[in-house]
Amino acid sequence: MRMILVILLGMRLVLVSSIDALARQAAAEHLHARQPDALFVRWDPGNRGGLVRHHFHRGGSGLPHHVDPDAADEPGPGLSPRTDHRAAALHDLGHHVVEQLRALADGDGARIAVLLLPMGLSSNDALHALGHSAPVLAAAPTGLFIDTVVLACDPEVVEDVLWDVTAALPGEAPTLLEQHRDPEAAGFVVEGEYRRTAGEFLAAELAFCSTLLAVHTVHPGLVPHDPEAYRRGVELVRELGPHLTVVDAGAVQRSGLPPGAPGAADDHSTDGGRLGAFDLPSALLRCRPGTIPSHAPEGEGAATVVLRTDRPLDPALFRDVLGDLVRGACRVRGTLHFHDDPHRPVAIEGVGPHVWLEPAGIDPGGLDRIVGLLERTDRHGPVAHPAPTEDIPCGCAIALTSPLLDPQRLQLLLQQATGGAAPGAPDADPAPPGARTDIP
Repeated sequence: MRMILVILLGMRLVLVSSIDALARQAAAEHLHARQPDALFVRWDPGNRGGLVRHHFHRGGSGLPHHVDPDAADEPGPGLSPRTDHRAAALHDLGHHVVEQLRALADGDGARIAVLLLPMGLSSNDALHALGHSAPVLAAAPTGLFIDTVVLACDPEVVEDVLWDVTAALPGEAPTLLEQHRDPEAAGFVVEGEYRRTAGEFLAAELAFCSTLLAVHTVHPGLVPHDPEAYRRGVELVRELGPHLTVVDAGAVQRSGLPPGAPGAADDHSTDGGRLGAFDLPSALLRCRPGTIPSHAPEGEGAATVVLRTDRPLDPALFRDVLGDLVRGACRVRGTLHFHDDPHRPVAIEGVGPHVWLEPAGIDPGGLDRIVGLLERTDRHGPVAHPAPTEDIPCGCAIALTSPLLDPQRLQLLLQQATGGAAPGAPDADPAPPGARTDIP
């Protein structure tokens, strides 16, 4: 009884992230129809730079609050305090909004708050700013309880956004990777030389959020609805984030009926159109570098193939085949082991044209080691190593997502990178089409 009482007296939060203002606005309209008594908080770029926060409650709005850019943390490289929207928004969340929400929770104000985050701001970062980094949210001292974390997007543009290399946050002017401008260009750069792209932001949100709110960013009366493109987009989202609860707000927009009314939802919604509950520990596990989802649904919009080998890779041979291995894949995830230290895992991640390696866990000096591996040119071929065990694997698992994949050809390429059989050799062990399993 005590736990129920605490939850009722606290403030329930719905976090909404998005890649563009149109998706965020459509999400706000849908959520307002479901929760008309909720408090809505929204951040927008100001006319002269910086951010402006707006509050809306029961049809009214308070005075806009100009977020003080000089009070935020040190801006990122190449940015001024007024143009670093991420630092300003996170400071505002952690130092001002959280106090206002706690005051409302202690009084007679709204019991639900919908935070419409600035476009391109990570919901994971927003939760940390709000003080919800503890493993058990109910034990967080803020008195704020997370109902759900929502990603709002138009399914018809999901694949295009994954290949988009522009900056995720407005106001940023990043120096893009050379590989972004030219997918055929070679070379590796230090992470600090670029900012997260729109595609990388979308992929991270698909892993972290608990609910996908599928919306139309343009009214169907202005632009004809493409049912096939919309369906393929939803299938791609479910392939990349099989844990997501899908709420098809687009069906509500097309039907003109209120949310929850008979006929307002179609087959794209799951769980009756209800928002999915958020669990922070599960979200953090899904976001670990190299993690492959345990299940991905079959669909025509995309397919995920998991390639495996029980032997470690030769660094130079891996570089030789990497371009062919990931070409055309909109998402790459997995764990690799190399000959020089076969029991030390390295994560591989890729979104659109950008593929990178990073330590799979806490690994001091891991980045320096990876750079050294990628700079090697000597090719040793097969090397004898102890057989992998259940507790200490030394092979590789790579998941590739794309509408068109050739599992047998890709498996042969990965086998070649171990120094084993060359492509086309009869003793290669191709992965069965559509194979989907966890990393050992």
